Amino acid sequence: MELKHRKLVPTHQERLFHGFGAGDDLDVVDTPLGRIGGLVCWENRMPLARWALYRQGPQIWVAPTADDSDGWLATVRHIAIESGAFVVSVPQYIPRSAFPPDFPLDLPDGDVFGRGGACIIDPQWGEVIAGPLYDEEGILVADCDLRRGLHAKRWFDAVGHYSADAALGRQAAIATGELGETPTGPDGKPAQPAPRQTSPS
Repeated sequence: MELKHRKLVPTHQERLFHGFGAGDDLDVVDTPLGRIGGLVCWENRMPLARWALYRQGPQIWVAPTADDSDGWLATVRHIAIESGAFVVSVPQYIPRSAFPPDFPLDLPDGDVFGRGGACIIDPQWGEVIAGPLYDEEGILVADCDLRRGLHAKRWFDAVGHYSADAALGRQAAIATGELGETPTGPDGKPAQPAPRQTSPS
C-alpha cells in the first residue's frame, strides 16, 4: 500500500459510525504511473482540501464516491481543469443483486441503488475521454499522456502562475489571525463571521 487517507468529514449517516479525519494524510505519492493523489467523495467539493493536494503536483487524481448525479460529473471535470491532472472518477454501481437473500434489512424499491458513472477526464479542457459508464459493471481504459497536464498548466496553474498568492495569501493569513490583523468588510468595519448553518430538525 502506497497511501492511505481518512475522510475529513463524514457525510450524513456516515457520522453515526465514522469520526472526522485529522487532515494529516492529505498526500500525493510517486508511482511508476505518475504522481497519484485524490480525495474521497464530497471532499472533492472542499476547496482547501483540493488546494492542499494541488500544491503537491498530482498528475492522476482518484475520486471514489457514492454520488452518481450530473453535478458530480461537473465536479470532476472542474477538478481536472483546476488541478491539471487526469481525474479517474469511480462512483459506486450498486444493483439489487449485490445484496444476499438473507440481508437483514428491507431494501427500497428498484433494481439499482447506485447507477455508477465511472469516467476518466482529460486535464487540458476537462473533456470526458472514457465513460461515463452507468447502470453496469465494467472497466474503463484511457491513454493518459501526462504531458497534457503540463500543457494545461501553461494556461492555468492554480498553485503556480495563477495562484495570486501575493493577494490571496495575505487575505488567508488575515482571516486566520496569522498577521494579527482584524478582517474587515467592504465598509471598512470588522467583518462578522457568517452564521453557522444548521440542518432542520
